Amino acid sequence: MFTPYSNLDYVLDMIDRNQLKALGQQYTFADKDNYYSLSVVIPGADKQDIKISVSPENVLHISYNPAKTNNFASSFSKVWGLKNADYEGLTAEYNNGILNVVVPKVKVYQTKARTFAVN
Repeated sequence: MFTPYSNLDYVLDMIDRNQLKALGQQYTFADKDNYYSLSVVIPGADKQDIKISVSPENVLHISYNPAKTNNFASSFSKVWGLKNADYEGLTAEYNNGILNVVVPKVKVYQTKARTFAVN
């Protein structure tokens, strides 16, 4: 009888780690009502090897460049252009191999109706 998962452990052991790295970096991005949420999978990373920065053009840049060899994750760099982002409120947490970044959105309130003259 054929069982599709009976040899899964054997197959995974046969895959070269470099082939897994070639598949690319795994991340998720969510645009919520009040914030942006990013999660990046970086197994076995040291926190000091993860860099998060914002350019003058308000582009969020996340990179990982390990100081020592990491058999589970290779270096990467990714940028996101976020509209109406409040980067002063950015929070980042690395836990169990996953980097979670939350960027609040700028709150824009229109307090009253306005009319404009046409010249």
